Amino acid sequence: MTTRRLSLWFVVATAVLSGCRGPTSATPPEATGPAARAPDSDGGSPADEGLIADHGGTADAEVVGCLPQCQDRVCGPNGCGGSCAPGCGAHGTCDDSGRCVYVQHCVDHWCVIPAGSYVRGNTTPSERHCDVDDGPKPHDVTLTRAFIMRRTEVEYEEFERVVGSNFPADELFPLKCPRCAIFQFGAKAIVAYLRGLNKLEDLPDCLGSDGLLLSKYKTPYECTGYRLPTDAEWEYAARAGTTTDTYVGDLGKYNPNKPCEQSAALLDQIAWYACNSGDNGKVKPTGQKAPNPWGLHDMLGNFYEITLDAFPPFSKTVTAPPVDPWVAPAFGYEYMWLISRGGCYHTHPCTMYIGRARYPFYLAHGNDDMTIRPVRTLP
Repeated sequence: MTTRRLSLWFVVATAVLSGCRGPTSATPPEATGPAARAPDSDGGSPADEGLIADHGGTADAEVVGCLPQCQDRVCGPNGCGGSCAPGCGAHGTCDDSGRCVYVQHCVDHWCVIPAGSYVRGNTTPSERHCDVDDGPKPHDVTLTRAFIMRRTEVEYEEFERVVGSNFPADELFPLKCPRCAIFQFGAKAIVAYLRGLNKLEDLPDCLGSDGLLLSKYKTPYECTGYRLPTDAEWEYAARAGTTTDTYVGDLGKYNPNKPCEQSAALLDQIAWYACNSGDNGKVKPTGQKAPNPWGLHDMLGNFYEITLDAFPPFSKTVTAPPVDPWVAPAFGYEYMWLISRGGCYHTHPCTMYIGRARYPFYLAHGNDDMTIRPVRTLP
């Protein structure tokens, strides 16, 4: 009885296993290669010919898709129905070679500053100014990367839009003027605003929590997120293609007895400074004066604007390279002084020319006459 049950289970198991393996007869070898594929409807070659890679006559085949052609291109079609990344964004157009072309223009709060060359430094003759420290000597500079710069200095309402209302306002802006530029701040506020902008647009951060350039970047120009401008970028943007003391002409011969009369014809139309900002100098809302030829307001006067260049002697080198210059800091955050540019509401008119108008900013705490105007390198 037991022997018969075991024999029955063996027969059933053998039948089931044989059914799983399928037929035991071998397929002829000549039926396994590519020639065994069915022809297309008109009797020609297989429909997927040209996309199938033959691997030694085996049945395995690899389907090769479209390969994007983006070598040496940053924009334009990639040959597969898409575009080469990252593209030119809203600020540029793509040429036939796949490079972005940027023409100076302003969109909303930002102005495109095209790449180019200029003469940097103090080109103002000594009889037209009164300061012994008359800035660096003139020298040629080339900026190889286009960038965008904020049309005005960062106002308190703009700071609050990006960072929120939880940041202590009395540390940034003691006055109640939403359209006036923020001031009296240190690295914490600078980083909070710039990182907030980068987060809104999914861009990389350029500065560390100490307000200095992150170590993974050799120069600020490499980072495509929002940051402070270099000293060379600031002066290039301020000049806007002009070569005169200001972007509306040259100052007259300095007259210590009538300094305001000598400057009023030019400076009053473009800047808030000691002669027109009220008793002891008063802060004014941004954008009330005429812009420079590239659409930027208050590049002279109102507030000094902080750059990323170290102020001598707190720098590694005093002489920057002629192409994409930047003077890196030599010391840590506690001893870091940065160059600020443009003069402010209490600046004397005889120092209100583009090649001079500079002052040190101590990164560890704020000043009541300095603010920020961000930039971003374009692709």
